[in-house]
Amino acid sequence: MGARISAIPALIERRPVLAAISLGLIAACAYPPLHLWPLGLAALAGFVWLIYTVPTKRAALWLGWCFGWAHLTLANNWIATAFTHQAKMPEALGWVAVPLVCMYLAIYPALAALAAHLLARRAPLPAFALVLAGTWVLAEWARGTFFTGYPWPPVGLMLLGGWKAQGLAALLPWMGTYALSGLAVVLAGLLLRALIARRWVATGAGVVVVAASMHFPAIEVTSPSKGLNYTLVQPLLKQSEINDASKFEEQFVRLADLTMPGREQSRIVLWPESAIPDYLEEGYPERYYFQTTAGADPEFARRRIGAVIGPQSTLLAGVVNLDIAARKDGSLGAVSARNSVIALNGDGDIAHHYAKAHLVPFG
Repeated sequence: MGARISAIPALIERRPVLAAISLGLIAACAYPPLHLWPLGLAALAGFVWLIYTVPTKRAALWLGWCFGWAHLTLANNWIATAFTHQAKMPEALGWVAVPLVCMYLAIYPALAALAAHLLARRAPLPAFALVLAGTWVLAEWARGTFFTGYPWPPVGLMLLGGWKAQGLAALLPWMGTYALSGLAVVLAGLLLRALIARRWVATGAGVVVVAASMHFPAIEVTSPSKGLNYTLVQPLLKQSEINDASKFEEQFVRLADLTMPGREQSRIVLWPESAIPDYLEEGYPERYYFQTTAGADPEFARRRIGAVIGPQSTLLAGVVNLDIAARKDGSLGAVSARNSVIALNGDGDIAHHYAKAHLVPFG
């Protein structure tokens, strides 16, 4: 068995690019819904060894990119599935778009690998794993911040337990998601060190501790309150008809029919993000209200929504709010738009609103 295990690092060294891509794909299988975290940690350990043993900084950068590209492409395949719901886009476009976007996202794992190689290539393996954990944390932060940011998925997600367990994610309130990713890299490095050194007792003990932690049950928080009544409305509006003005009233009637039951209760009502075409804020030039707003009057549009949800209800829904200012040609009009969520009460008043502050690429 020892000889077989020793052959794994040698195999990785002989086919580094293939190994990097394979390890990236395997590591992505640790995420929900598969939850194959043992495979994920093993693949991450293989990646640590791969970067630890590369001879040049160019190789570290290239192999880090290959691992990141394969890993992020598989982990984000759900984006391709979303293209099947876009009526005006070919479904195959999703399977092209995801790998292309991940070619950019993979730059961050590549930089993490390069930085670890430059800083700790001559250090003992545990120290190298610790440095790689630090550079990986910085890379994940950068990936979620620069150029609008796209943080999904953090590699720490593999430490989330199954559907009925929280695993090492129980540490999130104290560590945060970035540090949890660093912990995943450190654990992989330590298990790799014990395995290569053939310290079977240490390896077995580490596996047992991690496995036990991963099955730590989710903590159920009990509340003295009776809970919150809510109505979640899914009208199944066709994507191709959402912006069709001739369908606006039909869509509102469908929303109203699904919302009216229970309007006498105190509750939260949730409508889909694009369900309200109306401009509900006051103060826009009238031409904007004529285009999309019921009765060409934002107050009327708000009041009829309030009548639908009921006097004790609050609606949470996504709307578009405009920023009106003087344009270069001297006319008054929209200079920008904000994708916002509003809280609208039964009187038709907007109690609160929040505009998205951090959009992902193409989002």
